Order: sequence, then C-alpha cells, then structure tokens
Amino acid sequence: ASVAEVDAAVAAARTAWATWGTSSLARRTGILFRYRALLDAHREEIARLITAEHGKVHDDALGEVARGLEIVDLACGITTQL
Repeated sequence: ASVAEVDAAVAAARTAWATWGTSSLARRTGILFRYRALLDAHREEIARLITAEHGKVHDDALGEVARGLEIVDLACGITTQL
C-alpha cells in the first residue's frame, strides 16, 4: 500500500471509531454479521490472496478464513452474555 492509501485508511478508521462507540449493541452486531456474510461470500478470493501473499497452500488459507468466521461468530455471540 502506498503512503496515501495508508493515510486514507487511518482517516477512515478514525471517522468510523467516532460513530462506533455511540452505536447501539444491536447495530454493532448487525454490522459484524454483515462483515461475516462478506467474508463467507468471498472466502475463495480471500484464500487466494492469502496464498499469494504468504505462500500458504490453498487449504490452509481456507482454514484461516474459516477461523476468521469463527471469531466473528464469537464476537456476535458475546453480546448475548452482556
């Protein structure tokens, strides 16, 4: 990534953080479920990128994506424990 791309990503994260903290738990959970759906829909593409960038075999890369999906599930499930 270029310096400009990193700067833009950091600026976007700062803006998002300001509204995230004031968002309801239901809204945050909905956003995380949407993120999970996107990860799941693009798992093959993400696995190919992991393979290209890190040299992992495709099955291992798919395992990494699956682990990411599990983490999002865990984060969404925690809301029922609060």
